[in-house]
Amino acid sequence: MNNVDMLAAVLDAGTRILAARILAFIALLMVFGLFCAAIWYQTWVAFAVAGTFGITIFLPVLWAAKPERVVNE
Repeated sequence: MNNVDMLAAVLDAGTRILAARILAFIALLMVFGLFCAAIWYQTWVAFAVAGTFGITIFLPVLWAAKPERVVNE
């Protein structure tokens, strides 16, 4: 494995990690905003929507955050 291949592998892994973290941060901000709106409106429907959205938005984030195996060639 030469230096260019190693650099490409490191950059690829780094961008995958950063993409997952940015996705999690954006999802966290969206859920926070919905819960702020639910507190503002003070209805059970608003809390139910915020809770359902919070659960469904973090499932893909959790699946994307699973570490992948690195195979040595």
